[in-house]
Amino acid sequence: MMYKFSLEPVLKYRKLLEEDLQKDFAILKRQLLDERERLSNFEQTRDRFSGELQEKQVENVSVSDILLYTDYLQQVSKEIGKQAEKILETEESVDQKREELVGAMKNRKTIDRLREKGLKAHVQGLSKKEQDLMNEAAINVFNKK
Repeated sequence: MMYKFSLEPVLKYRKLLEEDLQKDFAILKRQLLDERERLSNFEQTRDRFSGELQEKQVENVSVSDILLYTDYLQQVSKEIGKQAEKILETEESVDQKREELVGAMKNRKTIDRLREKGLKAHVQGLSKKEQDLMNEAAINVFNKK
């Protein structure tokens, strides 16, 4: 006699939800890494052009060249600020998705535990029936003697 778990469809649904949340979480984590990489690139660009500007100032270049560098550095600094805000937003999204995933995992594990308890009770019931049959057979053998 096979054990049939009555909440199997619920368990499958919760597993699917958990898998979807895991995929979403992985995408968000990848996005966070990409955003951090972009910030790093902006910072490297800022540092490089800042160094070049200092060299140009020593070399006695035209004021228009220096203005170009300073304007560009201001723009890059604005981009760094925007990128830092994007990173904060993405981190919040990652944290929120992590909480959703943990909740989904707890929900699935709850149903899993119910299935395991049901299976254990089923196996114990089968063992009891088997033991009862063996006892009855032993009694019948004893009574025939």
